[in-house]
Amino acid sequence: MSAEQAYLFVHALVRDAAYELHLPTERGELHRLAISAFESCLAEDALTPHALELAGHAQLARGESDDAELLQAECRYLDTGYRYALSRDQMPEAVAALERLTGLLPERSGARREALYELAIHATVFDRERGLRLLDECERLSEDDVYRGKVLRGRAMIRFMLKEREPGQRILEQAVALHESAGDPVQLALTRNALARILLEEGKIAEAETMLRGVLPVAESIDDKRYLGGAQNTLGMAASRTGRFAEAKQWFSRALETYEGVGLTRYLVASLQGLGRALNELGELEAAADTMARCVDVCHRSGLPEAECTISVSLGKVQIKLGRHAEAAASLRRAVRLGRERGLPEWVEKAQQALAGLPA
Repeated sequence: MSAEQAYLFVHALVRDAAYELHLPTERGELHRLAISAFESCLAEDALTPHALELAGHAQLARGESDDAELLQAECRYLDTGYRYALSRDQMPEAVAALERLTGLLPERSGARREALYELAIHATVFDRERGLRLLDECERLSEDDVYRGKVLRGRAMIRFMLKEREPGQRILEQAVALHESAGDPVQLALTRNALARILLEEGKIAEAETMLRGVLPVAESIDDKRYLGGAQNTLGMAASRTGRFAEAKQWFSRALETYEGVGLTRYLVASLQGLGRALNELGELEAAADTMARCVDVCHRSGLPEAECTISVSLGKVQIKLGRHAEAAASLRRAVRLGRERGLPEWVEKAQQALAGLPA
């Protein structure tokens, strides 16, 4: 929007004072006009970065009324804003948008069930107990086996995060059975993708790889590329664990392309971490250091201090191999600081041992 189409205030207090001069009914009309101004001045794709602002205008224009048109606009812009925030790795904004959206949609509607499931999965990043409580609500609203299977998959993901693999596997097997009985190939493939991760952790690598190769064609056909990238990452992990580092490099590189193509920054961490390790094992140390440094930066910007700690240790060790002792010391000290802050004594010890080996 050009300067001629907007007002600028010298200070927020001046803006707020001007706003308070208007009666509530007038303010509502001004917010409605603001939406019209945006929609008339910008193309639809150019509106996307402003979606949450537009949702706020719709909320304030609607006030306490039941204006269906404004409610629909608010929901539409909240959904768009959530997806935009997610693509830009703005998780707090994405979660806040979903919280508002689930509060507006009809309780038993399919749209609310889907939004609530997404909220449960993303809220888990910050608070696993809250994620489980939201999944309880999802289960209460379940009306078919496809959705029940998704809820079970969400529960299993949390169990997996908590290192409770056996319960996670049992839950995923229940989800597979539900999706098989419902005849939903997409959800079945996504659940098998998650199950393959647990099989991999149990050392059942061949079984996991077979399952994942069956998942790939389905994952390639759906819009949500998180699942395709996840399958590619897990195949890279399987190749790494059996010493096939050249193959692992290919899979992790493909996963990076998948995630970068749709702006899923947060999901780059596993790809970068795996690729860095494969490059290190292949002796491509310069490329390994660059990849790990990028991974540390993504972790820092994404608010993932535990991952930032562990990857900083790996980066420091590669930098030592390259003779970059000052850079290595900085990486390892960062790992020590983060490890102490997050209660990771094992990684603090590893970083300190590597630091002790540096020349004085």
